Amino acid sequence: MVDQAAILDSDIVDGLSVRYLKIFGLWQVINDYRTTGKRNAILKFKVIATLLLTAPYIFFQYLSYWMIEVDIQKATFLNLQSLPALQICCKVLLLWFRIDSQCRLYDLVKKDFIRIPKAKEQVAKDIFSKMTSECNRLCSAAFLINASMVILNIVDPGISVDYIMYHTGNMHAITTGRKKIFGGWYPLPIDKYPYYEAIFVYEILLILWGGIFLAVYVCLFYQVLMCLYAQFSVLALHVSTLKCSSVDGDNETGYSSSNLYKELYEVIQEHQKILR
Repeated sequence: MVDQAAILDSDIVDGLSVRYLKIFGLWQVINDYRTTGKRNAILKFKVIATLLLTAPYIFFQYLSYWMIEVDIQKATFLNLQSLPALQICCKVLLLWFRIDSQCRLYDLVKKDFIRIPKAKEQVAKDIFSKMTSECNRLCSAAFLINASMVILNIVDPGISVDYIMYHTGNMHAITTGRKKIFGGWYPLPIDKYPYYEAIFVYEILLILWGGIFLAVYVCLFYQVLMCLYAQFSVLALHVSTLKCSSVDGDNETGYSSSNLYKELYEVIQEHQKILR
């Protein structure tokens, strides 16, 4: 993908914030791939770190069905506990294997991605402004909610080690045993020193990494979708006003059909650009 230029701050739709992508290195990942066609060291580190952190946890959760006593309630609980780790794995692997498509899609964040007649620029700016405001607000909310949940789980872990190792049924009925962050089983005496402490530190790293980067990947994909929506909205506005202009022009100002066809052809070209 070396035929693509890096996206500069001046190229981005006015008001759209990509600060979260910049802070966590994904903006550099996108621009490096666009200009060199290669996955940079930041992306490689993220993929390796994600797999090293999440793969053991996922494996042990599904192995636990055969290693400890479970009923339907406990099995469901263990299965649900593994889903966030699976989700972050899927997102980072999707970015790795589909990075070419993702980087091409980021053309949509450019304010001049489609050509807009000067007479309609202000209306287009209003559409983009509304989109960027909503997008920025939702991305910030994703970070705030995820960060709050991460901090709450670290400060106040609520899953009893005794329940994981020895009990079934209602988890909240078990009040004994030390508390841990995740409801995960490990092939270790997790209620004893130093295994409990080591696992607690591991789960802190896991929830910090997974919780924060889930929000980052939400921004990564959500911003593109919102920009796609905005670009189609601007194009739809252009088409709708062309219809009105053609009627008024033919009746009052002599607006020629050849000019209308020319503008329609340009609209179709812009539409095809978005679809590609």
